[in-house]
Amino acid sequence: MKKNLFCLLAISSFAFGYDGIVYAKNSAKMSLQIDGIVSSIFVKEGSKINKDFVILKLDDSLQKLEVERRKSIFEDVAEYESNKKNLVLAKSLYESTKSLYEKTASVSKDELNSIEMQYQTLLGKVNSFEARKAQEKVEYSIAKEVLEKYQLISPIKGVVTSLEIQKGEWAKAGEVQAVILDNSVCYVELNIEEDIGRKLRVGKKALVKSSGYKKQGIISYIAPMADKASGLMKVKVEFENPNGTFIAGTLAQVSF
Repeated sequence: MKKNLFCLLAISSFAFGYDGIVYAKNSAKMSLQIDGIVSSIFVKEGSKINKDFVILKLDDSLQKLEVERRKSIFEDVAEYESNKKNLVLAKSLYESTKSLYEKTASVSKDELNSIEMQYQTLLGKVNSFEARKAQEKVEYSIAKEVLEKYQLISPIKGVVTSLEIQKGEWAKAGEVQAVILDNSVCYVELNIEEDIGRKLRVGKKALVKSSGYKKQGIISYIAPMADKASGLMKVKVEFENPNGTFIAGTLAQVSF
């Protein structure tokens, strides 16, 4: 359907140029990464938002508790600190006892072995604790990252053009919950005859007209091949649209 429309537009081009459709260069179809119940929505259709704005949030009460639990476990180092202090003392005792045994033989081999065993046991506990703490840090980080997924955050600055869910509804991961459009930069997509397309170059200036508005743009894309059915080549002309005078989805005329 879209291909046929472009074919008709290109064939029915005005004498001063070619017809095409205006598209916003940047848009985002937003979807959550996890399932859940929507607890808050911070926008409505037509809202202007900045990049990283939170569009909506799922009920995250249980995940917050999980984060706090992981944090508490990770930050509990009382046993670790106690074992570290004891390890310093055990190491000192072992080294001094070993020195006495080797130099004066004033202590027995069994006594030295007993003290060494205590030292090695504490050393093993400290090493094991450090490994466990490294794992707990990872688990705490994962819990925090999962918590962030309870929010739908816009990757671009723009306007909310569609909001597909309401507060209290069940949101499914992967389904589109919102659409954000940034039309500050747009492009016109048109199909033109192959003999004309061969003469165009990326970066060449072009004049864009729509609903009485004019804007200078540049050719940003020329298809490397023509459509087999129509013999037409796809061309895109990009232009700045800071005031939003050009509307995405409308017809525009381009002259080269």
